[in-house]
Amino acid sequence: PIAVFHTGRTAWPGRNLECGKFKDVAQYLQGIGWTIIEVGGKDTELMGIKSTTVCDNSIRISAAAISMCQMFVGIDSFPWNVAQTCKIPSVVVFGCIDPNTRVLDYDIVKPVRAEGMACLGCHHVFKGPIAQSKCVRAIPSMIAPCMKEIRSTQIIDAVKAYTNSPDS
Repeated sequence: PIAVFHTGRTAWPGRNLECGKFKDVAQYLQGIGWTIIEVGGKDTELMGIKSTTVCDNSIRISAAAISMCQMFVGIDSFPWNVAQTCKIPSVVVFGCIDPNTRVLDYDIVKPVRAEGMACLGCHHVFKGPIAQSKCVRAIPSMIAPCMKEIRSTQIIDAVKAYTNSPDS
């Protein structure tokens, strides 16, 4: 089976996740026999693992890879929207965006969020339309606290719903 990852790097701190957390998930999947493909753009941070990378190619190549995979793992992004449109089972991390405003079918999308943070979904307090939002905690970092609080194990637990692994 093939899992496509989009680790991203956006101007939205509430969408960025430390790449090492995705790397942990990818290594878990590789350990149970999955092949990993990384998609994104020129600013995408790669996981530094054995994988196929299509980050410098056209969006059509990324979309083709996404449409043929068995699982998508990544940030709330255009590549995930492609996966969701193609009905690819997806595990997506959310921070400043409330997944209830994005997820079309919870049977094929497992959103992962930090637990117990009152500021989750803070983007929705801003009047739109806006192209990006800033963390309401005003932390000067490219990764918001709500994303830093997400643990690799949370993502791996969500991924297990789409694997045929004995421990899922």
